[in-house]
Amino acid sequence: MKTEAEIEAQADKSVPGKYKVGSLLLALFNAVSGFVFAGGLAGGNISTALGSAVGGAFFWPFLIVLLLNISPRLRSERSRYKIFFWVSFVLCLLNLFRFFAVFVAVAAEAQRQAGLTGI
Repeated sequence: MKTEAEIEAQADKSVPGKYKVGSLLLALFNAVSGFVFAGGLAGGNISTALGSAVGGAFFWPFLIVLLLNISPRLRSERSRYKIFFWVSFVLCLLNLFRFFAVFVAVAAEAQRQAGLTGI
């Protein structure tokens, strides 16, 4: 009969569902934000927007997972999901910072325009 510590150790070795679900949600968020920032909703070039969405959501995380698979310690399914999750998380933070920068620039421009017109 297995002890509680052995059961927990075995559960830690399996691929946690939170990394699968989290990776999927972060990839979807990165895809949507890449599409929006590339001008997909503003009537820009749709092919560029789709390429940006796919690249930001899947290409860069997959490339980093592939590069880190050189190490034998990182070749398990669990480590691949964890790496994909954290790379997607960093990309998500970068997209949020970019959104914040655009928001601040638009707000500063609106304030400058309001100051010039005397409103």
